[in-house]
Amino acid sequence: MSTPTWLDRLAAPQPDPGGGAAAGALLGVAAALASMVAGYSTDWPNGPTPIAALRRRTEEIRARAADLVEADGAASARFAAAFRLPETSPAQRRDRDAAIVAASIAAALTAVELGRAGLDLMPDLAALATHGNPVVISDLGVAASTLAAALRASVLMIEVDLACAARAGDSNGAGLPLRAAITTLDAAATRAEAMSDRIRARVRVEPERERVELAHA
Repeated sequence: MSTPTWLDRLAAPQPDPGGGAAAGALLGVAAALASMVAGYSTDWPNGPTPIAALRRRTEEIRARAADLVEADGAASARFAAAFRLPETSPAQRRDRDAAIVAASIAAALTAVELGRAGLDLMPDLAALATHGNPVVISDLGVAASTLAAALRASVLMIEVDLACAARAGDSNGAGLPLRAAITTLDAAATRAEAMSDRIRARVRVEPERERVELAHA
């Protein structure tokens, strides 16, 4: 599917694709950019891990992101179907509420998995920021910013899904174990944003350093 076609689908008033799929696409972009930077970073004498292994990990995360885009579509369809159930009688309302709880928890689990995949990308971005090819440092900065957005989006989706489950009567507390992920993912997003800020500062400083060196050559 072409990018314009996918964006047309995203713009349409339908549940799939939605915000979760968009977050998965952001994660895939971050991982793809990390793969690209790793591909340019062939000279890696002091890197913390073999560059080929790092690139394989980023490609695996990109594949996971693509799978999560599809998984979110299935979760969104289930979510929409639960809200379309009849609620005329007390029994129907109970069944509808149970279906909404189940769909909400399933959607939250998909968002948690997206966040975990983003967490797995963080160490490799950090390694590339320190040891990668500086010629493509701006691409790595975009990767860090995009990862931060994906992580923030996953947190938002978890919170919304768990709130939906609670409103529908999540009496068994099925969503409680997922709340711990919110703090972890929020903190990771903050770290990714800080990495992007450091790269921006580095980009601003290095051209000035080059001008100084040329002036004294």
